[in-house]
Parts: sequence; structure tokens; C-alpha cells
Amino acid sequence: MLKNTVKRSHHGCTRCKKRRQKCDELRPGCSRCIEAGSECSYAKALKWLVAPRKVAKKKRELTTSERCNELSKSTALTAPLISSRAAKTGYQVPPVEMTLSKEIDALSWLPLSSRSLLHHFVNKASRITACHAYIQTRICRLIIPMALQTPSLLYATMALSALHRSTLIDGMPTNFDVDALVSSFMASSLQNLRHELQSKEGVSKYALLTTIRTLCVCEIHSGRADAGSWRVHVEGAIALLGTTRAMSDTSSSEDRESQWLIDSWYESIESLMALTTRRGLSPAQTEQFGTRALLREDQAENRHLDIYTAYSTDLNNSFKEIRAAAWERQQLNANGGKEIVLSNLDLDEEADWLESSIRSAAGNSTFRPNDLQVLSQHEIQQFEACDETYYHTALIHILRRVRGLPRSDQRVQASVKRIIECCLKITPADGLSPWVMLTTPLFTAGCEALGEDRAMVRQLLQSMYDSLRIRNIQRSLWILEMGWSTNEDNDDWESFFGQDDFDFIPY
Repeated sequence: MLKNTVKRSHHGCTRCKKRRQKCDELRPGCSRCIEAGSECSYAKALKWLVAPRKVAKKKRELTTSERCNELSKSTALTAPLISSRAAKTGYQVPPVEMTLSKEIDALSWLPLSSRSLLHHFVNKASRITACHAYIQTRICRLIIPMALQTPSLLYATMALSALHRSTLIDGMPTNFDVDALVSSFMASSLQNLRHELQSKEGVSKYALLTTIRTLCVCEIHSGRADAGSWRVHVEGAIALLGTTRAMSDTSSSEDRESQWLIDSWYESIESLMALTTRRGLSPAQTEQFGTRALLREDQAENRHLDIYTAYSTDLNNSFKEIRAAAWERQQLNANGGKEIVLSNLDLDEEADWLESSIRSAAGNSTFRPNDLQVLSQHEIQQFEACDETYYHTALIHILRRVRGLPRSDQRVQASVKRIIECCLKITPADGLSPWVMLTTPLFTAGCEALGEDRAMVRQLLQSMYDSLRIRNIQRSLWILEMGWSTNEDNDDWESFFGQDDFDFIPY
């Protein structure tokens, strides 16, 4: 039997539709309306036809092969340049296999504040410690990976970065105080350094030396100049360098890069410490090697203008020789010749030899071939101008401290004016320029400057601080201002360095 099918009503009366009841659609009245005694009516409702809305389907995640296809479509603009050329020459372009992986942030494990400081070091703070972009790149490529494996270096790097950033934001603090953040980073670096020095887990000696270098630079840049602040790091480097050079194998490229950085820094800081500070070389060097001894003898054929220091390598030994002769002259004058091996005549002859060698070498420096490949002609001229300022710095020390000539001597003032002229040739910059290395020659010129030359030295040092934000530059200017105001008639070089517990280096 066939089942009775109930057809759905589509044209029922108004009352049944409103009550949602089945209507038999009888006319003039349906059964339900008649039973209820209600009026039955059939009304037609007009409706506008509206296109149905399309519901967007959820986008399916692409597979790896589909992503590669999409990537190939996006590079369709550059692909014809390759394929058409290959087609003309008859070459077949091999298919490129691509593996898509999520980019990994090597610093993701560090707190955001630490990552920010490391980024500031790479982009800003490292610029003021390098004379050229090539040097900055080498330093950052060496220090950052090493710091991520060496806690003491990581804290030291963040301390240097935080010091520079705070000076940029807050300016010069009163009394050259270091803020709490920098102090805490330096304390953590020293604490980890002591642990790493005693560790037997094979911590790289060059990583530890790089930590010492960074801490020393941070102390000097702070401008505090406290007794035993930056100098203790140099003395620590001396002790560690002795063992490192005796037992280290520099066959790997990383060790060679580390050795380059440490040797370049140490040779520079040692020679400038000998020449420009009151105490000169450290007691460890004096006791072990004597006042004239050098840790390394530079061979004549290795002499070149180093773009790390922005002056010629032969000046490192000359600075230490000048310091030794100046010390002997000072002792001779103080003791009246007692217990002094060299006489006044001997020192005069040595002064003649030193001055002659400096004047003959000035202006004749050459660059290494590798360095010439990264230097423009303009950069070469700026490095040569900076190099000349250091030769005249050496001449001023010879004339004033070894020969004992007065500040007003014509040769002394000629070197002062030449330093100023060479500094004016160097374009002021916020780093990556020989401009960052002019503190030493400008401070030396300022100690001997007279009249209008003092105003020029003041202007140049202030311009250096404004562009680099190194507090030690402001300390240099502060010392000069004190000397110019209180020792107008004092012709003694040592008078500029103040009390004995003040250990300043114009670096």
C-alpha cells in the first residue's frame, strides 16, 4: 500500500500561518477558521528578491609544496631575468630545493632589557670604540657570539652599552657618578670573571681577556679616574697574557680574531698608559722588565698605520721610550744625579735621537693592503691626519718632559698648532671615524696651548663629547679647565694631573 503523504501548505490562510498551523486551504474559509468562528482570509505578501550572501570558507593551511608554489609565483618577476638568459646561452637551471623553517632568534632566551642593551651595543656603543665600519664589524662578530657563551663578557658588554645609553639620555652626571644599573652589571661581570678564572671547564682565555678589555674600556669611558679603577684591569691582562701566549694554540680562525683584538687593544693601552699618565707603566711591568723593557719588539717591516688605533704601530714603542727617558730626567732633577745611571748629556743625546726618529717617520706611514681595500680616499686622508696628531703628541712629550723646554718654546707651540690643524681636517662623527681617537692628542695639545689655541682645544673637545657622548672626553676638558685657571704660570707638566690618588688617562 502506498503511504498517505501530507503535502506541506505553502498558501494557507493568514490566521493559520500566523498560528503556525496546518491549513487545508479551502475557500472561502478553511476548516480551522470555520470551527473557530474566525474570519478567514488569504493575503499575498510581496518580498524583494535578495541575492543570497556567500559565507567565506575558512582558508585551508597550505602544505609545504603549496607554499613553495606560492613562493615561486611571488618571484615570477625576477625569474624571467634568469631563465631567459639561461635559455639564450643553452644552460639549464637546476631546480632549487627549499626548506621552510621558522626563524630562530638567538637572543630569545635573554630578558627584553638585556636584548635591548645588546642591540644598542651593536648599533651605537660599538661605533664609539671603532675608527671604521670594518673594525666595528670585526669586533661585533667576535664579541657577541662569545658573550652569549661567557657570562662575564655578557655582563661587561651590557655595562658598556648601558653606560653609553644613559649618557645619551641623561647627559653628564654630577661628579662622574655611574648609575646603579651600570654598577650592577660591572659587579656581576667581575664576580663571574673570578669564577671563570678558577674554573676547570676550559673557558677560553681570549674570552676572559676580551672581558677584561671591555671592563677597562667601560671604566675609562665613565670618566671616574679613580685610583685602581681601569688600571687594575690592565694589570690583570698582563698576568693573563703571559699564560695565554705560552700555552694557547691560535690555529682556529676565532682564536686568531681574538688575538688580533686583544693585541691591538693591549699594545695601544700600554703605550698610552706609559706616555700620558702620572704613574706610567704598571709595577708588574717595571719590576719584571725594567723601565725600558717592552713586552714585544715590533719589527721594522711590520710598521704600518693601524686602522684600529688610527696611528702607526711604531709609535707604541716610541711612547714607552719617551716615558722612560722622561722618568729618568725627572729622577735626575729630583736627586741631583745621585743613583742615576744616565747623565744630562746622555739624556740630551737620547732626546736628539727620539726627536729625529719621530720627525723622520711622521708623514711616511703606509697602510696594510687588506686595510686599503676597505678605505676610501677621503678616509685615508682622515687616518693620515689623525696619525700626524699622534706624532706631534710624541714630539710635545719629548720637548717638554725629556728636553725640559718651557711651554712657550717655538717648537712646542708649533706642534700644538699642528695638532689643532689636523683635528680640524677630520669630520666630526658619532663614531666609525678617526674622530673617536683624538682625545689623547687634543689633551696633550691643551696642556701646552696658549691664548686662542686653548679656545680651539676647548671647542674641539666639546664637539667630540657632543657627538660621541664619552664621559672621559668631558673629564679631559674638566682637567684642562682646572689647569688653565689655577696654574696659569706653572710650567710643570705634572701639575695638570692633580692629586696622587687621581688616575686619569686621556683615552
